[in-house]
Amino acid sequence: GAYIDKPHPLSCCCRPCTEGFHADSLRYSMRRIHTYRALASPAWISLTSEDPILAAFRLSWELERLARVENEFKDTYLELSDQCKKYTCELLHQCRSTQEVIAVLNRRSEEDSDDDDDEDDPQQLKLSRLKLA
Repeated sequence: GAYIDKPHPLSCCCRPCTEGFHADSLRYSMRRIHTYRALASPAWISLTSEDPILAAFRLSWELERLARVENEFKDTYLELSDQCKKYTCELLHQCRSTQEVIAVLNRRSEEDSDDDDDEDDPQQLKLSRLKLA
């Protein structure tokens, strides 16, 4: 299937990154932005993520961090971050009942360190996803 290679961190010193940056820094930065634009696409997140809400949150945080670091493209990165947040809200709007919203927001990721063994009481409002936001 199709794939999109995530851009290396800005601090990356590998040969392709340093050569690309020194050859044409604007083109290098624009390539990064276009890649993040593709990664932030709702269709891409939906098709490639096992957990699209968590993936959108994580990408949004990364884009906000990039906006602070790459001031020249701050508006673009913030726009993409907002697009990820909007996508998450639109996913929640697809829920047909309050119980579905609670089930989605209560879902925990593998990295959740709280090992509460209050197994799947759907009425208990843990809202793990909402806390991530």
